[in-house]
Amino acid sequence: MKLENLYEEQTVSVEEDGHDISFGYRLLRPEPADSEKKFPLVLFFHGAGER
Repeated sequence: MKLENLYEEQTVSVEEDGHDISFGYRLLRPEPADSEKKFPLVLFFHGAGER
């Protein structure tokens, strides 16, 4: 499977102080995606205050 087929590129926009700010993210779904099975949500914020 190709790397670009593993995830979906998405964008979310929020308004802050009257300005729209957009953030890009990637959504990786387990294979096969079974709608009846629950999976944990894992968030990784790259460059968001790491030390």
